[in-house]
Amino acid sequence: MIRHHPADTTLVAYAAGTLAPLHGRVVAVHLTQCAACRAVMAVGEELGGAVLDTMAPVALGADALAHTLARLDLAAPESAQETTAMTLEALTRGGRWRRVGPGVRLMKLVPRDATGTRLDLVRVSPGTALPRHDHRGAEMTCLLKGAFADKLGEYHMGDLEEGDVGLDHEPRALDGEECICIIATTGYLRAHGLFTRMLQPLFGI
Repeated sequence: MIRHHPADTTLVAYAAGTLAPLHGRVVAVHLTQCAACRAVMAVGEELGGAVLDTMAPVALGADALAHTLARLDLAAPESAQETTAMTLEALTRGGRWRRVGPGVRLMKLVPRDATGTRLDLVRVSPGTALPRHDHRGAEMTCLLKGAFADKLGEYHMGDLEEGDVGLDHEPRALDGEECICIIATTGYLRAHGLFTRMLQPLFGI
């Protein structure tokens, strides 16, 4: 049962297209598993449509038709394609896990974009804790397999955790099954341990 969901403001930003793109991809993973949030999104989209209906018409530019016709042959945006194919199998196909510490592996999905955000899969052995760290930017995590716990709570498959600037935590995979998460991270982490700080430049985290 999913107990942790995106904030209402996050869902509104996602629906409006104003959420950072890679954070939006994590929300999309959650939405594929969460009927409750899909229902909230549907209501929000209906309200948005109703608001548009009340707005005064605006004249189109002279090149509007030509611009629209030119876009018909373009491929669908990547984010739109991936909302329907975000299973663990699909996300890991063709990727490579890299060991970043005892019991911890990382698969890079998307390098840092213009917002300073990157998208990764993190795989943690049962009972293993990530090194303690805090954040210089927002982080969004969705559970694809297993479970973990940190100071904000306990998270299971489908749950979404939102972390903000300054979040200081030490996530630990629960016993019994490995934990795999998809994580969008804006900015760099600030590790508390010397060894982890030495590894950060190597993995770009």
